[in-house]
Amino acid sequence: MKIKPPLRCLATVVLGLAVSSAHSVGIVAALLLLPPFIFWQPSRRICYAAATGSYAGALWPLAVGAKNFFGPDVSVIGAMAFWSVCAMLLALPYALLWTEKTRQLLWRAPVALLIGVIPPLGLIGFASPLTASGFLFPAWSWAGLALSLFGCGLIVAYSGVGFLSLTTVALVANVLYPGDPKPPSDWQAIDTHFGAISHGPVTPLREYLAAQAIQTQARASFARVVVFPESVVPRWTASTDLFWKPAIDALRRDGKIVLIGALIPESLPFQNADFRAAVALLRTAHESPPPGPQAAPQQPAAPYCYRNAVIIRGAESGTFLQRVPVPVSVWKPFSRGGAPLDLAGPAVLEVAGHRVLCADATQAEAVARLLGDRKPFLLVTDPPYGIELDSEWRDRAGLNGCGPAEASYMKHRTEGHTETTISGDTRADWSEAFALVPSLQIAYVWHASVFTREVLDGLLRIGFLHHQQLS
Repeated sequence: MKIKPPLRCLATVVLGLAVSSAHSVGIVAALLLLPPFIFWQPSRRICYAAATGSYAGALWPLAVGAKNFFGPDVSVIGAMAFWSVCAMLLALPYALLWTEKTRQLLWRAPVALLIGVIPPLGLIGFASPLTASGFLFPAWSWAGLALSLFGCGLIVAYSGVGFLSLTTVALVANVLYPGDPKPPSDWQAIDTHFGAISHGPVTPLREYLAAQAIQTQARASFARVVVFPESVVPRWTASTDLFWKPAIDALRRDGKIVLIGALIPESLPFQNADFRAAVALLRTAHESPPPGPQAAPQQPAAPYCYRNAVIIRGAESGTFLQRVPVPVSVWKPFSRGGAPLDLAGPAVLEVAGHRVLCADATQAEAVARLLGDRKPFLLVTDPPYGIELDSEWRDRAGLNGCGPAEASYMKHRTEGHTETTISGDTRADWSEAFALVPSLQIAYVWHASVFTREVLDGLLRIGFLHHQQLS
């Protein structure tokens, strides 16, 4: 029985939502079903509508989390526009390559998928069914990606043969997969609580206190490599290196390495007008001013340019630059400001003999690239709790007796209580990520009590047998 075009379009939206869930089953189902449901439409226009619907479903977190990219002042209309434009642009290759000739879809479908993950469209390709190649062909690298593309074309052109062939090869790949490697035991990632220190103006005092806290935590850690979050230092310059020198020397003596997310300014930020005025005064101090009152010349501030980087200091030194900043909000192709695009830069960072990759923890290919042949047996993790953390609700409800609520960075909060919201805190069960390391035998998982059942069910689902609730 044939599925009617409207139902196929609805199915593409549902499959797009499955991709957004980051669940392996949903992503694999999208690779197997999305291309045929899109290309089997009766016209190019309906094909484009179906493809747009699939990306709209997959990219809906962009609209919800827009403030993380554009700042807290982004409007609802701006967030929806960014989401809609991304979905419509990513759907274009499907419409352009649509054809009524089924046999030609053998190459047209893979090309459409490929266009969506390589520049320029790949720069906004936040969700692609091709991510399923990591689950279907773990550790097969480019061969797994090529097989996924070919299998997709085969399914669209010859559905029966395509499904059977792709699932058979994927089954063999998973049977032959030796398991996920072990993460380094002498590394520690530190969760800081400095508030929105990298968004908007930061006072020198806050910046100084944050730097002091980072140095103290790095020195106190027993790990050999200590990792701090992205942009935790809002400005890293030659003066910053000079200020950090005593701490860096101490880390070097202890054989430690610290990785710090920081912004490296390439121009002065907008708010540094007083600094510009001081520089101008120093440059013209030797000149005799003309008689009479003089008005200070007003020069337009240049757009703020910077590099988003990982600063490596201690026993090893270096700088690792971000290759693809978030388009429009961080990388601004139509403006001279923001962070530049660096596609030719390295994608994987090597520190202390280990490989560091910024990727999705639920992606089998990403985990395999990092762990190599190691097989860890113990897991200790404190992941996001899925509670949509917002600690300021008491302020808004008037329960603290502190008057109208203010932003966190304006309050005199004690250390550790300045970061009050986590907009992406929507997931409680991380068993999908744990399952990518089948060698695990013991797991200590911190979680919210309200989701105890969900977290426990996830652990039982992936093979953990005995459990005990600790408090």
